[in-house]
Amino acid sequence: MSAFRRYGLMALLLGLAGCQSYHEQLIQQGYPPAYADGYHEGCLTGKQAVNGIGASYKDVARYDRERHYAMGWEDGYKQCVVTADNEQRRRYYDTRDRERDEDWERSKRQDKIRALHGTSPQD
Repeated sequence: MSAFRRYGLMALLLGLAGCQSYHEQLIQQGYPPAYADGYHEGCLTGKQAVNGIGASYKDVARYDRERHYAMGWEDGYKQCVVTADNEQRRRYYDTRDRERDEDWERSKRQDKIRALHGTSPQD
């Protein structure tokens, strides 16, 4: 195996080892599993709410009887609504700015062509 492939494989394995779900991260940080479960499901619901899909991932019986699950669900929902909303807003502005820049460049090209040919915009 070449050194290039060996280093590429090691980089891939290290990258995969660093990929953990929020659920796993929360448990490793000492949160109760019920909190991590609730956070995960609340986060999924929050993302869906922002994207207009409306799917709900909530174990209502568990939410009513387990305080940690309910707290995790609420925290996950709130955090992921804000994150998804910010991401959606960023995509909107990126698209708007890109389209504005493309229009500007197109206008500059057209003006340059007119100037080289000695025509005016009314022609």
